[in-house]
Amino acid sequence: NHRDDLKTIQAYELDKGINYCTLLSEDLKKSYAVNDFPTFVLLDQHGQVLEILEGYSPTLEADLEALLKRYL
Repeated sequence: NHRDDLKTIQAYELDKGINYCTLLSEDLKKSYAVNDFPTFVLLDQHGQVLEILEGYSPTLEADLEALLKRYL
């Protein structure tokens, strides 16, 4: 949840084995209407939103790889 404090988010990341950079920014939350954690926003080379994935899923890594392959 985007309203969780940093310690709660870090504990969640540790529990789920999340090992990628997490960006916590109020400005980005507003710009991309982030409501869930984690949220992945895939942008094109012009900064236009291509896809938004919200929430954790056991297939998250495969889902992200499929999206990247689709757009590359």
